[in-house]
Amino acid sequence: MKNLLIAFPEKTEKERIRIAKDFYHHFVDTFLETIKLFSISEKELKKRFVCNYEVMNDLFGSGKNVQLHSGHFFNWEFWNLAYSANSKYPLIGVYIPLSNKVMDKIIFKNAQQIWNNFNCRR
Repeated sequence: MKNLLIAFPEKTEKERIRIAKDFYHHFVDTFLETIKLFSISEKELKKRFVCNYEVMNDLFGSGKNVQLHSGHFFNWEFWNLAYSANSKYPLIGVYIPLSNKVMDKIIFKNAQQIWNNFNCRR
């Protein structure tokens, strides 16, 4: 709450409490989504992420390059998986290892397994 007071001195205490609650709500959602990602089916993934892949895949046949940029609000893994499972273009991602070596190994190893389960191109 001290940091929120520093960042938002113009907001009321009630507004800062709402910001904190919203943050924790999204934080827990992201944590749960990450766990869900380890067991998600293709059908479930399609419910959570919608994209017009035909536009990109039609361009693939033309030989044109495509470059997509995606911002994210926490859980970017769903986009990576959905795109890789449905696009003819390979996905090139930038990964920064986690500072916790154990968690980094768990996340990286499980990500590889998930991609293999969906037959994603790398």
